[in-house]
Formats: sequence, structure tokens, C-alpha cells
Amino acid sequence: MLCEKAGQVVTMAEVAEGLSRLGHLPKRPVTPDARDLRYKILRAFKRVFAGLVPVEELNQLIESIPGVVPRLNLAGGAQVLDE
Repeated sequence: MLCEKAGQVVTMAEVAEGLSRLGHLPKRPVTPDARDLRYKILRAFKRVFAGLVPVEELNQLIESIPGVVPRLNLAGGAQVLDE
């Protein structure tokens, strides 16, 4: 959901709706906590890219903006790495 809107500001309600849509959840979407969401996203990136990308660079991927969802910063674009 965030990758589709990289560099854009997305509201927490939009994130909740996107998560509900992706997970095919039957219940009404619940807005996640912004700090918790940022932590979970960064934790996944840090686990996958451990030893390949400096932690400082990974920490800059997600920017917290008060009142809205954390923003995904992909200034240089994304690149697929072969295993």
C-alpha cells in the first residue's frame, strides 16, 4: 500500500483501508498506531537487509509525519536484488 504511494502523504485511515483490502478482512478497518506501524515496517527491512544496507540508511526509508501515516522515502527508486 505504501509502495503504491511512495513519497506521498497517506492518512492513517487510508492505510487501514489498504490493509483491510490486502488482507481481505471482513471487519471494519482499524487505524494502526503510526509509531507501531513505522517500527514494524523498519524491523522487516532491517531483518531482510542485515549486512547489505547500513542501518542509518534503512532508518531514513520511513519518515514519521505527525497526524498522518509514516511516509515511504524512495528518493533513488527501488532496485531488486538477486538472492
